[in-house]
Amino acid sequence: VPEGKLSITTSIGGTFIEPGDNPHDPNDILARVDAYLYEAKEGGRNCVVFEGEKIDPAAFKEAERKTIE
Repeated sequence: VPEGKLSITTSIGGTFIEPGDNPHDPNDILARVDAYLYEAKEGGRNCVVFEGEKIDPAAFKEAERKTIE
């Protein structure tokens, strides 16, 4: 940007759709995602919490990747 550097951070929360979840009423699913998002925000910058598991971005960056061709 013309004024200088622009820093962007993100917090991500995620969950799975469970067999007992009602796909026609996503309120329970959204409530879980919302809870994980707030947990990620409390974890600091660039934090990911998925189904209660905190993911370290630095470790994830270094993890081995598989490609699908």
